Amino acid sequence: MNDPPSPQRGRILVVDDDEMIGMLLRRMLGRDHEVVVVQEAPAALQLLAGDDGFDVVLCDVMLPGMSGTELLAALKARYTALADRIVFLTGGAFSAEARAALATATNPVLEKPFDRARLRAIVQEHVARRRS
Repeated sequence: MNDPPSPQRGRILVVDDDEMIGMLLRRMLGRDHEVVVVQEAPAALQLLAGDDGFDVVLCDVMLPGMSGTELLAALKARYTALADRIVFLTGGAFSAEARAALATATNPVLEKPFDRARLRAIVQEHVARRRS
């Protein structure tokens, strides 16, 4: 019996102010992918400005200072191709402004707690799209 082929290795940027979520995502995805975790949107923006190598950005909607939807707007304004790589993470209970931004965005949204299979599928889809 053959093992299924391993997924293509990708680079994932996680943007979440909750350190435990960052650790959880690193544990869930780190075996198959390189996972970089930052806790603030400005740090993510700085990383993304200097590095086009991230296949997917898993970004919390509610972040202190600059929100996930504000990060998306900044990427759309400066680095259009990167905006399509954002996958939003949410635990619900966010502002009306964030709800409106998510309603118009075409980016996928993953609810916390994560469905592991859906998370892996979305990540792998982004990696495959970038690597093909």
